[in-house]
Amino acid sequence: MFRKPFRVKTSTQLKGSDRKKFRNALERCFPATVEQYAFPLNSKDEQVTQSKVVCHRGEIIQVYSINGDPVAFEYLSKWFLTVYAVWKAPTAVPALLTWENVFRKLSNGADLMAPGVVVRDENRDAYLSLSKGDVVQIRVVGCSHAVAIGIMLMDGEELVNIQKDRAAQILQMYGDYLWKKGSKTVVDFKQDLSEGEAAKDDTGADDEPELENAGGQDPSSDMAKGNGKNEVAHEKQEPTEEEKLEKALEEMKLSEDPRRAQSKMDELLKECFLSALKTSYKHIQLPILTSIFYSKYVMACAPEGQTVEVKKSSFKKVSQFLAKMQALGYIVIKEERKGVEQVTAINEELIADVRVQSEFLPKMKETSSSKEAFTYQMPEIRQTFLVTAEVLPIFKGYT
Repeated sequence: MFRKPFRVKTSTQLKGSDRKKFRNALERCFPATVEQYAFPLNSKDEQVTQSKVVCHRGEIIQVYSINGDPVAFEYLSKWFLTVYAVWKAPTAVPALLTWENVFRKLSNGADLMAPGVVVRDENRDAYLSLSKGDVVQIRVVGCSHAVAIGIMLMDGEELVNIQKDRAAQILQMYGDYLWKKGSKTVVDFKQDLSEGEAAKDDTGADDEPELENAGGQDPSSDMAKGNGKNEVAHEKQEPTEEEKLEKALEEMKLSEDPRRAQSKMDELLKECFLSALKTSYKHIQLPILTSIFYSKYVMACAPEGQTVEVKKSSFKKVSQFLAKMQALGYIVIKEERKGVEQVTAINEELIADVRVQSEFLPKMKETSSSKEAFTYQMPEIRQTFLVTAEVLPIFKGYT
């Protein structure tokens, strides 16, 4: 999200009630943050700013900073912490453990793949408690500091037991342009653990099975080679962490394949399109310009943390995508004049059997419900009387 430069539209300093609202939002979403991180919101000497930024993909995000360090941001009515905040409050959000080689891939814009998550006995239960949509921090083996903030794309049970596909989408990370807006604190990947934690981490690394048997005296190795008839030789061996790392890097390499990314965007486009028709066709006033239909209804159905980008699909243009949907019979498009197209009809029978997953529900409804309800009240008109110069003598002594 912040991997490329972004533009700051407005920046204001929060005071009084606005500072209190910011603190309440953090306390509501991340209670441990306010408890552990001494947010200096009670001191007038500390500067708390709110910046409205526009990212390179067009996302509009509210970024909150304390003394110049971005600590939180709000996107689609959901709050996220930054690495600066998590460094101050390490237990504010759950952590996923990965390898340094995987982190380098994340720096290039890849999502965290499930095989790249290090699953050990000490973190298995914590992983199982995670749910899709949870905010998580990403840590590297041997480093106690978070290196990225993301959002879960699967449940913890699927992450631990299946270990396939994307585990988390990365939203902000160490070294990106939002990090550069702050104090640019440098993380030492190998020297920031305490001695006890370092020993524990080293122990976990040493527990990895060797690729080749060094001593040659292990009976299980002889059985595996066919020198024994024990049933252990036929049991399915758990992959080592090295093998998991290789698998993760391979999956991340595949995920960066342009053809695969294009195919995924095609699927996302169609899911959002069908969701828009299914949930909003009764409210869409036809005819409607194709550009408005796409921006107001289709894009609003993108799952949390994902963005519909038609340029990254095989269609390249909105007109070509909608033309394909017309060919499939979902809608009818007519050209009002050259270059101006309208959706004139929706095939209600065809979309009757469409099932919409919860993550594809229109976000504009969620946004409106999450904000305070503002009701318009008609102005009250009352008749009043004014004492003019002509009648002033009558009212003398009564004023």
